[in-house]
Amino acid sequence: MKTFSQYDKLLAYIPEILRNKYAAAIAIFLLFVGFIDSDNFIRRFKLNREISYLEHQQTQLQAQIDEARAFNKQLNVTRDFELSEKLAREKYFMKRDNEVIFYINDED
Repeated sequence: MKTFSQYDKLLAYIPEILRNKYAAAIAIFLLFVGFIDSDNFIRRFKLNREISYLEHQQTQLQAQIDEARAFNKQLNVTRDFELSEKLAREKYFMKRDNEVIFYINDED
């Protein structure tokens, strides 16, 4: 049977704040919630980072949609054949019959 002196030696290794059963229960709870639980701090951090990335991407896509709508409105208002032809040639690389077009990229 162990004596009190042996228990005192074991208790010397445990910090004094964890010797209190309420403090130990709170520490175990925080450890569980913080790192072991399925909704832990690390997962929350990753999800918040992903949410901010997706919100940034949403604003970029909304800007592209607004730009496309403005251009579409401009095409519908003018009904200009030359503007439509310019769009078809520059954006969609279309050509007229009996015409050969060479595209050169100036990217170095």
